[in-house]
Order: sequence, then structure tokens, then C-alpha cells
Amino acid sequence: MARFTSFILATVLIIAFAIPATAEDLSSQIVGVWKIVSNYNKEVATGKTNYPLGQRPAGYVVYTKGGRVIFAIVAGDRAKPAAGSATDAERVMLYNTLASG
Repeated sequence: MARFTSFILATVLIIAFAIPATAEDLSSQIVGVWKIVSNYNKEVATGKTNYPLGQRPAGYVVYTKGGRVIFAIVAGDRAKPAAGSATDAERVMLYNTLASG
């Protein structure tokens, strides 16, 4: 009987003092601005890795307290416009090396 009582007491204490991590705690840990340092896709079947914006993309992702996310990422090796203002072809190229959401 003493063993059973000790077991019950130990179980109650473990349950009482266990503090589970809540979703709110986790979300507050990632709130802020984060720098994007890589972006790749990996095919599960073949193991092939694809870098849609190159090996060294640049960008940021923002997580808010309200649970919202916004990001902007550009190819790190994209060519800059030759003149002060971009031509239409250069604008298309720059647009194709940008992802945001």
C-alpha cells in the first residue's frame, strides 16, 4: 500500500510541475525580422537539389505577433542595370529574380 501511495504522489507531483510548451510560447520565439541565407528545393524521389534564386539569395522574412508572415527574397547573383534607369528587358530580368509574399 505504501508503494502505491508513493507512486500516486510522485505521479501527481510530476503532472503538477510539468510545464508544457504552448503554441503561444513558440510563436513569441520567432517573432521578428530574420535574414534569409538560403533557398532551395529538394526532390524527394531523386534527391536532386534546385536553387531557384541561385546559391546566395538575399532577403528577409518578418513574423509578427499576430501570426502574419511577409518575405522578400532576390537572387544574389543578379545583374544590376547598366545605366541609371533600367531598360524594359532589365526590368523583366530583375522581376524574374524576385520572390515575395
